[in-house]
Amino acid sequence: MYFDDKDFSQKVRFQKILWSMGYWSRVEIPIVIYEDDNRSEKLQKHYLTDIDVYGEFYQPDFSSTKSIGDCKSGKNVKVFERLFWLKGVKEYLKAEHAYLVKKSISSKAKIFMPKVNISGIDDQALIEMENIFHSAHLLLFSEDYYKARIKVVGQLEDEYKKIYDYLNTRYWFTDLNVSMRVLMSMLKKRDFYNTFSRNNKIHSFLLLEICIMLTRTLIDCSRYVISRGVINVEQSVMEYIHGGIDGYNNKMQMVREISAPIKEIFGSDEIANKVLVKPEYYDELLKMIVILIGEASNSKDVVRYMELMQHETLLETQIDYTQIVGLNYSSIGHKIAKDIITFFLKTNKMDTHFFDNIFGK
Repeated sequence: MYFDDKDFSQKVRFQKILWSMGYWSRVEIPIVIYEDDNRSEKLQKHYLTDIDVYGEFYQPDFSSTKSIGDCKSGKNVKVFERLFWLKGVKEYLKAEHAYLVKKSISSKAKIFMPKVNISGIDDQALIEMENIFHSAHLLLFSEDYYKARIKVVGQLEDEYKKIYDYLNTRYWFTDLNVSMRVLMSMLKKRDFYNTFSRNNKIHSFLLLEICIMLTRTLIDCSRYVISRGVINVEQSVMEYIHGGIDGYNNKMQMVREISAPIKEIFGSDEIANKVLVKPEYYDELLKMIVILIGEASNSKDVVRYMELMQHETLLETQIDYTQIVGLNYSSIGHKIAKDIITFFLKTNKMDTHFFDNIFGK
């Protein structure tokens, strides 16, 4: 991982380019599949491959453009095999753009690339892109940052490690509405939220990772609400939670079918609605979605602001957000990022001042 990979330098350089283009980006996202194991009664994870560089660019309507990069520095790379592999991964992820980042690319490969809708970036082109987007001197994704990240991840144990493993693997291939429900409840099991300490770097890192991944689900929920016409936000958010119109209708039918016996036992059928339909965090979630949509032009970079907070946490330093984000910096968007974190902390009965060391700036 990271430094053990001879392609690491290429990955980071391309990641910086994506960031400078306005993307939120990550490196080395594993592609896995799960199989139910009857003997162990657990899901068996099968690692298939990974995505060297992944980026998302958010539009004001909360739709996203996905870009992926495959980075190869070796001389014995079979370029046409990589192109077909990259084409398949691009289609699997439903990404709009795919790049093969390679030290040198033959003329015949460059001629073929448009046929599979893949862009080629050789060393010369990489330098040119760094010059165009001014990414070479970007003060993000440094070697110190990745060393600190690796160190923290290596110290995760027990339940903390399980949470990170979910965020780093299964989360990426789970429907975002399902991931929202998982993330909003994962710390409540056995009151696990009580184990987090404000002064613990590992805990801060893990909470920010959860909030970053949660924010992607909130953005997706906002996209769904807008696609439904923003006429009835309350209804649309409820639909999203249950996987869309059909999922919501199926859940409501289930509630109607069991309401009579529930009422006989508890004297009211409201418990069925609370347990099966409306999660306890719904009202606060609704407020958060309304804020995001109401500030749509300022909300597209909220995930990037959280990524900067993660840098500050790992490197124990302060970042000039205006310098990193540039002219697109929005104090409103920055505040919304903080509000989302506070929303998560409050919902999970945690100290809302947990990140005052970052928020105080």
